Amino acid sequence: MKGTIPILLPALTALVASIAVGLLGFWAGLSRPAANPGSLLSVFRYRLLPRLFTVVGSVFFLAAVTFLILLVPPLREEPLFFGLLYLLVILICTPLLWETAWFYVAIDDSGITYRSAWSGLHSFGWDEISELSYSNFNMWFVLRAENGTRIRVPILVANLKEFLHRVESHLPVDALRQARKGYEKVGRPFPPLLNDPVLEARPPR
Repeated sequence: MKGTIPILLPALTALVASIAVGLLGFWAGLSRPAANPGSLLSVFRYRLLPRLFTVVGSVFFLAAVTFLILLVPPLREEPLFFGLLYLLVILICTPLLWETAWFYVAIDDSGITYRSAWSGLHSFGWDEISELSYSNFNMWFVLRAENGTRIRVPILVANLKEFLHRVESHLPVDALRQARKGYEKVGRPFPPLLNDPVLEARPPR
């Protein structure tokens, strides 16, 4: 169609953006924290499905915008039309992709290392962690450090039962009190609290 933007331009734009999205997710997923000698390291990331969904979804929406442009080509006098569409898709998809690809929580006997897409890398010894809680509204566990830092572990992170097991082995039981509902959500039995009443079986009268 005369007077329209060349078909090759949006197609190349979508291809370059899709490759960049894929490389971003792949590179972030490869990085792992280093384990301390003689210490068992457990790394917790988002489950495969959310990570795959963000990558495939990003590529799909970029392809959908390209298809729309090819189906109804904007006039050459409207060069911002497809540029704004691509920008909108990137602004929506990139934060989700970055969050699911970059996030991890690593636990060993010396402490916990937390990497967030938004707050960077933090490391704490177990003596610096005060409690574990769970938010029903946000659907995440929260480890609170003594300096006020909060380590948020969403319910979509894989192997949460193992995560809770590792935390239990380093924090006192009373520090887990606020996470009881999260234990129920995950399906792991909550450890008995020290001041819970002990019910004893009595012989029938």
